[in-house]
Amino acid sequence: MGAVDTKDTVGTMDTIYMAARPARALQWLLWLVVAHVAVTLLHSAAHFVLGIVPPPVESAFIFVVIVVLPVVSLPFALRGSRMGMAILTLAFAASWLYGTINHFVIAGADHVTGLDHGVWPATFTVTGILLLVLEAAGTVLAARLLSWLFR
Repeated sequence: MGAVDTKDTVGTMDTIYMAARPARALQWLLWLVVAHVAVTLLHSAAHFVLGIVPPPVESAFIFVVIVVLPVVSLPFALRGSRMGMAILTLAFAASWLYGTINHFVIAGADHVTGLDHGVWPATFTVTGILLLVLEAAGTVLAARLLSWLFR
């Protein structure tokens, strides 16, 4: 019997480990998109109840970029499509930028600190903060997965 080549064994284990990392990251990405949709729906309900209605151009951006693109691009991204992952990355990044500017930077009706007390203002504030976190995490994770797709 010959000696066991540890280099080949370690290489194989390394390959299995590296393949498991993107698979786990894809599971996290799936859950981030699902959570993002749920929190976006609740945040939209708070907008509606509080009478905070964005102008038509912003409403179109919100619908297309924040609501539709993550959901539509996800199945492609999960199948390893570079274009799907790139669209998802850009959608999360654009959503994060829009939310940061409108909820935390520009003073106005859409700012999370400018609301009265109550259930819906609290819902608006909490979901605004959750969206900030989810969109930042989605951007970072999708960008990392996109970099793996280009290896």
